[in-house]
Amino acid sequence: MPLCSKPNVLTLWIIFFLFCHHLPLVWCGPSDRSYWVERYNALSPEDHSLVPKTIAVFNRVLAAADKRESRYPTLIILKNDTELFALSLMDGTILLTQKAMTFCFDSVDERIGAARMAFVLGHEMAHLAKNDFWDVEAYHRVARYGLDKVICNEIQVSLKQGSDLSNSPSGQEVLRKKEYQADAYGLLYAAMAGYDPLVLMEPPGENVNRQGKKGMEKGNQTFFHQWRRISAPGKQFKEEKGFYSADPDKRAAFVEVQIREVADHVVLFQLGVRLFQLGRYKDALEFLTAFRKKFPCREVLSDIGLIHFQLALEALARYDHEAAYRFKLSTVLDSVTRAESFYKGTVRGSEEQPMQIYRHALHESIRHFQAAADKDPFYAPAHVNLSSAYIMDGQYSAAVSEADKALKLKKSDPKALNNRAVALYLMGPSIQVEMFDVALKIFETLIESNPGGSNALYNRAVLLSERQRNAAAKAGWQRFLSVEGEGRFADLARQRLGIDGQAGSSAESGALVKVANLKASGEGIKECLMASPIKLGDMDGKTIAQLKGYKRRMIDIGSIFGEYYTRNGVRVLAIEGVVEMVECPVDDRFHLTEIIEAIGKARQVVTGSVSTIQIHDGFAVECIAGKPENVIFFETTSGGRIEI
Repeated sequence: MPLCSKPNVLTLWIIFFLFCHHLPLVWCGPSDRSYWVERYNALSPEDHSLVPKTIAVFNRVLAAADKRESRYPTLIILKNDTELFALSLMDGTILLTQKAMTFCFDSVDERIGAARMAFVLGHEMAHLAKNDFWDVEAYHRVARYGLDKVICNEIQVSLKQGSDLSNSPSGQEVLRKKEYQADAYGLLYAAMAGYDPLVLMEPPGENVNRQGKKGMEKGNQTFFHQWRRISAPGKQFKEEKGFYSADPDKRAAFVEVQIREVADHVVLFQLGVRLFQLGRYKDALEFLTAFRKKFPCREVLSDIGLIHFQLALEALARYDHEAAYRFKLSTVLDSVTRAESFYKGTVRGSEEQPMQIYRHALHESIRHFQAAADKDPFYAPAHVNLSSAYIMDGQYSAAVSEADKALKLKKSDPKALNNRAVALYLMGPSIQVEMFDVALKIFETLIESNPGGSNALYNRAVLLSERQRNAAAKAGWQRFLSVEGEGRFADLARQRLGIDGQAGSSAESGALVKVANLKASGEGIKECLMASPIKLGDMDGKTIAQLKGYKRRMIDIGSIFGEYYTRNGVRVLAIEGVVEMVECPVDDRFHLTEIIEAIGKARQVVTGSVSTIQIHDGFAVECIAGKPENVIFFETTSGGRIEI
């Protein structure tokens, strides 16, 4: 159908449709992008300095957004510096005017400008992903291809009812809901791409409350109000009959609701990460899966994949222990999610056989790692984790490729180099090329640059043992044990050396005696590290008294029902009436060396993207940049060791 010929009619539609009220545009004009380019011309990266920045934002948001292949988004920036609009076409084209582009970046720093642009583009991508064109397409399809005119007319009437095809009040309500939905998903896509969602709620040059609390409201100074004033200067907002006028107050309020909801659910991610670090994979999976429903970002997908990877190793270890831990593969647990910008196990008893469990869990890990990489192609941890999973799956060439991708993003990354060396060594027999020397050289280079890196030390010793270079292998295993004396890999190293038992067990048993003999600072460490402020185990009258004054939150996700309590930095997780975990900050007077002196070395160290967890019997210490930050108390169970 031809577009309404008068330009002022087009402008009127744009004024009242704010970002992407594209369905009415379909009614009154062409959806062919060539028409728009002919009408306004298009900007190239050479024409305007903001075009490359806008394209970069588009690509990042596109990677994080949901997509339909039938409407795969592409971007055209129109050479129109007088009209402020953005809209999407049925073929997947997103049109953005030069004025809209400059508006997003004007009078704000580049970080804020990029975040505003990310939301505008994310809003349009949401219209495409949610198939908001379906009803108008179906209506015209029936009109064009229908044979029985009477029946087709009845179908068209049905399509109009309850849709935004009509200009009735109910049709306008449907259109409003589509716009609210596009706002919600546009915000989500922008945040998952790494852009700060709170800038939409702040006036230019000011910062909002970063906790998503009161104070976020800025009257008529939000991004939505600013856009409205520029697109319709001098006009007061009102609901025009027959048009959907985008009320900036309502849009701002609705977006604020989305911000608060995601901020409220970040705790699920944090608890999932903490439970993973303590080896409670099944519980961690419940929390992370629940968080994924609210914010399916790269970090949660990668961490869920890592849980399945650990479950796969456990299953394989029951079938073939040495195969599960033949090499010490590098993985990355991401303990920080981009959603934080919104507020600044065992399988025993299963009827499945271990190898069936292993294959299923391994393939689930690959699926989630790949999804994390798809969300953000520049997210190196996903490629490192995927290389480990491919090695365990026997896809050595694919593992090398993923390690290479990680190295392109983070040059000389020791985790990626470690996995690359293992994959090259294992790939050798299948391509009939000896890769022993190549892999050994990589491990030796890693050891030279980082003498305390246990992965390379372990894997070098494996290679030497498999080549029966016994003297060098013995020295290699001893050197590894001097760095990592506890855990499954340490047990295997001692087996290789013919040593029975586990070293270092006396350190834990004598910990309380050592603490008791310390002076004043040592007494502080004892109080902080050896006594939980809230009693672990079954909740009783004493527990209830201890929790008086704590903020309580109910948790009901999957198979987990419990409570989460917080007060003054102390966090308590209770599941089905049992206090499972208590976490509280460490006195900033203490240093890691003092803690080690008091209680001995940790039996296990779990490294994350930001912090490391020093795990002891019944408690763990979280350290950031070598400084103790939190102590976590938990019930000790049999097993529970993790290797990442």
